[in-house]
Amino acid sequence: MGSRTALLLVALLGAAILSVRFFEPVDDAYISYRYAENLAAGRGLVFNPGEKVEGYSNFLWVISLALCKVLGASVPVASQWLGLVLTLGTILVAADLGRRLTPGFPWGGVPSAVLLASYPPLAAWAGGGMEVPLFSFLSLLTASLFAAERPSGRRPWRWPLACCLAAMARPEGVLLFLIALGVWIAFPGPRRLPILRRAAEPLLPFLAAGVPYFIGRWIYYGSVLPNTFAAKSGFDTVVLHHGTLYLINFLLLTGGAPLVLGALLAVGSASAVVTLLLVQAFSFTLYVVLIGGDAYPYVRFLVPVAVLLAPAAEVGYRRAWDFLSSRWSLSAGRKRAIASALLILLCGIQSTSSFAGPIYQEFRRGSQAQEGRRRIGIWLKRTAPPDAWVALNPVGLIPYVSGLPTLDKLGLTDAHIARQGKRVTNRVLVGHNRYDAEYVLSRRPEILILGQAALLQIDPVMADLRRPGPATFEAIAPGVVSELPGFPGDLLLWKMPLFRRLYTPTIVSLEGGYFFYFALDHRAAELEDRFRKGSGSLEERAEMSSILASKGETEMARREAQRDPTQDPPGDLEKAVQEALSRMEAHLQRGDVAAAERDLQEGLAASPHDAELLFNLGVLYEQTSRPNEAAAAYQKSVASDPSHPDAWNNLGTLFARQGNLRAAKECWERAVSLNPSSPAAENLRRLAASP
Repeated sequence: MGSRTALLLVALLGAAILSVRFFEPVDDAYISYRYAENLAAGRGLVFNPGEKVEGYSNFLWVISLALCKVLGASVPVASQWLGLVLTLGTILVAADLGRRLTPGFPWGGVPSAVLLASYPPLAAWAGGGMEVPLFSFLSLLTASLFAAERPSGRRPWRWPLACCLAAMARPEGVLLFLIALGVWIAFPGPRRLPILRRAAEPLLPFLAAGVPYFIGRWIYYGSVLPNTFAAKSGFDTVVLHHGTLYLINFLLLTGGAPLVLGALLAVGSASAVVTLLLVQAFSFTLYVVLIGGDAYPYVRFLVPVAVLLAPAAEVGYRRAWDFLSSRWSLSAGRKRAIASALLILLCGIQSTSSFAGPIYQEFRRGSQAQEGRRRIGIWLKRTAPPDAWVALNPVGLIPYVSGLPTLDKLGLTDAHIARQGKRVTNRVLVGHNRYDAEYVLSRRPEILILGQAALLQIDPVMADLRRPGPATFEAIAPGVVSELPGFPGDLLLWKMPLFRRLYTPTIVSLEGGYFFYFALDHRAAELEDRFRKGSGSLEERAEMSSILASKGETEMARREAQRDPTQDPPGDLEKAVQEALSRMEAHLQRGDVAAAERDLQEGLAASPHDAELLFNLGVLYEQTSRPNEAAAAYQKSVASDPSHPDAWNNLGTLFARQGNLRAAKECWERAVSLNPSSPAAENLRRLAASP
């Protein structure tokens, strides 16, 4: 066995050991698992049987997992081991390409392999259950086949087909193909063909394989782009800011800097393959920054960039080493020792985030959250009817384990929310930009979970949150409200009277913590439907009032008991409130404060006790320097909805400005009890620090 082979085996062994540390499928992986298992079972390439929605963007990965299922393998286990094999294959392809790019170097390709083997994100995503290893392997395989076919003088077909497979693994593979096509044209090689023919030769095999796939998925799903693109699309400065932070994490926190430095040293190389690697890496990085990256640790979207950079980095470091070593009067043995030490140093710098640091801690927290979701899914499978619909945000592990039909409130697997839902730039969870609270309620899911759907550790002093069974909205608020800012649809749901009329807050105690969900009250839903049709009786109004009172909605219960059956049904009032709020927002965007106030007053004329209208009216009064009227509006808001933390916080601020610090403290404490992340927490800290 030669020294080069031995070093490559050591690199592969190290990569395998490092990867096993991260063997934990992320939540999104279970979306692909569910599609794969439904396909293998003959239910079609669907998330919910009977609903053709392309809620994935990794077709080739899903098909591969479905084949594993048909062969009798567990899909989650198969995804992890298949990911590990592809990761090791990527390292071997990098070693082969590095050897091609550094001819005459006896250890050619070893630096590429070692740099990738010690790169934490490559290891982290080997067992993450996603398509990252497959797409990374095919991306680098394309470059390797490009390097093999270019000097041969033969008609290219292998690298275009590899790139087409990459595009089936991730749609961004089309971008990589276009760049490769451009480099193929710009560097003609030994065959001096007309430019159109040079472009046509690789284009034809790419289209021959890709067009049937594109037409097939278009016919099956009825859309040009995957549903996930519609659900996640959106761009503004917030997205760009997050994308920039994502790039900084790649460079400084996850070991990308040594790869980038080496690649920069390769800039100016006359090699067409090095040019291809650099342009593909730069273009893909720019694309990822513009879409904002994603929310997972270990920069998932930039792993293919690191893979592309590794052979180019070897070329760059080789050039730098040749330049420096030519100026040193050292023996060949000492030069090799210094080069080896420098390579080990680079790998050590890269690998630190595999064992410590903020990114690794974030990964561990994610693993713990996944274990909690697994327990929630098991509980739902055991207790919920098999045909009960569950609506939630993270639609991976919980739906997979429970097997329940699922409504995705973020729209990844729901065509209506993704394509017709309200668009917003999510400043907390970048990429989750669609919601439709009214649509969710119209589907009447039996189980509705807000926020991250995680098990929570509840302080023993918060006894109301540790009492399993039905609860009141006010009692459950501290365990729910703090998560809502990252989910605009959930925030709106929480404030909607219809949600509180139809659903009962419920606390569940499981091993490891508590979780909260909202159970559909079928009797309340039946009464609501009668009211909407204008056929409710006084007795039924009284029954609804009793239901609302049992959930702590005393103000709503009082209004329901006093409601004349001939009045507008609650659904019409809610629609009027939402329309008033929408008009108000539009007028405020145009700077027409007077019109915004009229909108709110018109909404209150239809629903005088609506907490959200009163809160917004208080905000508007504050902005127009009417503190007394603002305080009155906030007081009415919390009287109608005692679980409104923002109204409590703003009311406390007004009391503080008036010098009534005792009342301010009480309001702020109430706000923090409802939402621990409320700005009231900082107000309390400043109050405590004041003399």
